[in-house]
Formats: sequence, structure tokens, C-alpha cells
Amino acid sequence: MGKAKILIVDDEKIILMAFVKELKTAGYEVLKAMTGNEAIEIARKEKFDIVFTDLVMPEMNGVEVCKRIKEIRPETEVVLISGHPEEIQKFQMDFIDAGGREEWLRKPLGQDELPETAKKIMKEIEEKKIKYG
Repeated sequence: MGKAKILIVDDEKIILMAFVKELKTAGYEVLKAMTGNEAIEIARKEKFDIVFTDLVMPEMNGVEVCKRIKEIRPETEVVLISGHPEEIQKFQMDFIDAGGREEWLRKPLGQDELPETAKKIMKEIEEKKIKYG
């Protein structure tokens, strides 16, 4: 199974850099964006297996990021990350309707939670490829 190419979207630079470091250390190819618009521009140029996006961001929230990325790259798996559980409750169905995954990650993340989630998703992707060709 190949390593995933992952895009991380978070407007908090320290969190973004920590996520990037954790995933790169686990052997993943990682790109980053600090805004939804930046993420969309990157998605137009690059193909990703997984996008991890923060929910609460200026300009464009994680639901809109998901919707726009799925329009460009429908095969990409998009996972929501948030430290605001009340916002997750408010937007989770919209996120799923936009094509995002039902599961979501709550900040602060546990040790290895991000790479383990990526590993699980990549396993699902590989199983689908085997099953459906």
C-alpha cells in the first residue's frame, strides 16, 4: 500500500505546522494551506488522497472547503478537524452532504491520531481499488 498524499488546511500556523510535521514523520507526502482559498488553488494543481480541514476558519469554513474540493477532486477523502464541538454539531450534516466523511477529529488530537486516521483511510481506499478495480 502506497503512502498517501495529504493536504492539511488550518488557519492556525502552529497547529498547521505540528500536523504537517507529524504526518511527514509518519512518511506521508504533505502540503499545507492556511486558508480555504489557498486549499482550492492547490487542489486545482495537485491530486490528494486525503484532505484534513479545520472547520472554523475566516473566509471559508471547512464545509465550503470540502464542497469545493469535492467538485474539483471527487475521489479525495475529506476529514473535518475542529476544537469546537458545538460547531461540529451545527455543521456535520452539511459537511457529509458536501461529500465529507462522517468521522471527524477533535482538537487537541491525541498522539498519532492524525497518521493513524490517514492509515485507516488509505487502507479503505486500497480495499475499494481491489474490490472495484
